[in-house]
Amino acid sequence: ASSSVRCCGRPSIHPFRTALLLVVFFASAACAFHLPLTPIRTRSMGQGLPRPASSVTRDRPASLRVVAAFVPDKDSVKSSGRADAPVLQNPIILQDPTTKEKVEVRNHGACVTSYMTPDYDVLFVRPDAVMDGSKPISGGIPLCWPQFGPGDIQQHGFARNLKWECTDVREERPDAMTALSWSRNTQRAVYELIHTKETLAMWDGRFRCRYQVELSGGSLNLEFRVINIGSAPLSFTGALHTYFSVDDLDNLEISGPFSGKQFVDKTQDPPAEATADSDTVTIDGFTERVYQDVAGKVVIQDGDKKVTLECSEEWPDLAV
Repeated sequence: ASSSVRCCGRPSIHPFRTALLLVVFFASAACAFHLPLTPIRTRSMGQGLPRPASSVTRDRPASLRVVAAFVPDKDSVKSSGRADAPVLQNPIILQDPTTKEKVEVRNHGACVTSYMTPDYDVLFVRPDAVMDGSKPISGGIPLCWPQFGPGDIQQHGFARNLKWECTDVREERPDAMTALSWSRNTQRAVYELIHTKETLAMWDGRFRCRYQVELSGGSLNLEFRVINIGSAPLSFTGALHTYFSVDDLDNLEISGPFSGKQFVDKTQDPPAEATADSDTVTIDGFTERVYQDVAGKVVIQDGDKKVTLECSEEWPDLAV
């Protein structure tokens, strides 16, 4: 399965005063592999299964010739006393020397807590967010898996509340010919989560999750896949519980292929189903809606800042 969400940001000098929580989520049942995260495009992982991709992007060319080998990012590795046993820092910081953008990723929940452009942070973290691993991080891009919302296990699943292992940090450098024209460096960090006695006590799935965070040419690309390493099928739901920083909710517009799509208004008691009559969503009060089958581009326009999400069919639903 593959999916894609592209976020395009434009510079602004205004301080952020609030946050928009926009969730892209999926439901899946299978016995092999699944999933991804924020363009999301699908590409092959060389030998083996294709993998889903996702990205948060600012409007830039998307082509890149890959000719250089991966090399460790020296700024993200500190020596443990043995040359063959580096210890990765936490959080990992990915930096693009061309665009001057920076991404911060923490081991706890493999949570992306910052996507800093030269002018502002695309993401929002609550002032009271706890970073010591005692609870899920409230902000950035928490990964809800294997359950979104309430259910048989803890709210939004356990993936966001466990320590992931950062297995690799690499840099992809353009060759000399590419560097003569517009080029981009690529910084990657890879995180893995594997079932344990602790997860089996909560959920009986045997799995290996792989989450790749990539900063490249003004784009934050997130790739997530789940491999079923057990003998029984896996059935799960999940979401990218993304917090976007915004300046002014009163002037905020969210546009996309909403018109004619069904949504659940969870502010009603009981939650009520309705049909959207417009392609534009505005926020005029407390809002909690789940839109179904919203594939394509969704644009968050906040004054002179814009974020574009490109939602693929594998991430068909959107919550605002």
